[in-house]
This record gives sequence, structure tokens and C-alpha cells, in this order.
Amino acid sequence: MITTTTELSIGWQHFYGWLGPIMTLIAAFLAGIFAYYQYQINKRVVQLQDYVAITIVPFVVDNIPRIQVFGVGRTNLYLHKYEIDGVNETYSEARLLACGSNMAFIIPVPQHKPNTEMPVRFYLTDEFGDKYISTGAIIIDQQFQVQPSPVPNPEQQTPAQVQATQQLIMRSNIRAWSYKTEKYEWTI
Repeated sequence: MITTTTELSIGWQHFYGWLGPIMTLIAAFLAGIFAYYQYQINKRVVQLQDYVAITIVPFVVDNIPRIQVFGVGRTNLYLHKYEIDGVNETYSEARLLACGSNMAFIIPVPQHKPNTEMPVRFYLTDEFGDKYISTGAIIIDQQFQVQPSPVPNPEQQTPAQVQATQQLIMRSNIRAWSYKTEKYEWTI
């Protein structure tokens, strides 16, 4: 069978006629894959921009341990309830922990056994209504020190008088830290 040049060129034209739509379908499929992965990347970037975090800063005033709670993430948080070693307080109106500010919420630490770790839990929502739980711990180290009382003239005292003027003073040192903040559907 002998084919002429005209028959060959018609065959190639037929092939090229189908090649355009096939290439268009392949390009559309690859564009769809690219769009999916770009969507995933953008979703992750938004999650990183709106992260939720708090920090706990311990301090002692008049030998009474307290903690300050700061919102250090990129979104405002609202404190609804906290638990410290089984003692909790629930607020009828949530307390604002503003992001990026020096304003803190101060919480007194309840009485406890000295030098033991107390679990801490904060029930939070963000400005979008998502619920979170933040967990941490507090340890209060109590130390007793002997401190002499101020006396008018210490050179003229006998050893018994010096011992009588000494005071036993308790000093508290507090340590606190946050483990993690995670999404959690809590109910109060």
C-alpha cells in the first residue's frame, strides 16, 4: 500500500488537532494541583500568624506568692476560668488578656504544701471564639532564715540576749511555667 504525502499530512493534522486539547487538560490538572498546595500553604501561614500563647510570671509581695498571666500570642485571649492545685475561680464575664501589651492578670496562689509542684490550668477563648486550654505548673520554695532583730547597742549584749533577739523568718520563692496551649472544647 502506497501512501501519498497528502494522506500523511492529513494524519499529522489530525494528531495535532487532538494534541491541543490534551495539553490543555494536562495544564489544567497541573494548575489544580498547584492551587491545592498553595491553599494548604496559605492555611498554614494564617495559623502561624494567629497563634495563641500565654506566659506565667511569678512574683512575691509581702511574702504572698502570686502569678501574672500575659497573652503573648498574636490574638487576644479571654480567660474564663483557672485552676491552681484544685482551687478554681470561674468568671461570669471573661477577662481580657490582650496580645502584645504589658497588661497582665494577677492571680493569688493558694496555700499548699511547700516545695511541691502544683498543676495550673487556664480555660481560654480567642477573639474568633475558638476554645483553648493552657497548662503549666507552679512550685513555691519556702525557706526559713534566722535573722537578728535590730537592737540599739549590740556590743553591750550578752550571748543569751543576742539569741533572744533573733527572729525566724520564712522566705518564699516562686517558680512558674507554662507547658502548652492547645485547642480543646471545654465546658464550664
